[in-house]
Amino acid sequence: MEHEIDHVIAGRLDGTPLPDPREVEDWRWESVSAVQAQLAANPMQFTAWFTATLDGLLARGLLR
Repeated sequence: MEHEIDHVIAGRLDGTPLPDPREVEDWRWESVSAVQAQLAANPMQFTAWFTATLDGLLARGLLR
């Protein structure tokens, strides 16, 4: 049996994120609706944990 804890950090930013290249190889900024469309079109590109976490955040009204 597996039990995973997903950490979700949220905030607001006026500008462009600048992740540390030593820590982040690639990133992109997506709207929730764009992620949902990608998930519907290509569900195997996402982990089951990502899908469960996204569903939980949406169910709790924590994402718009």
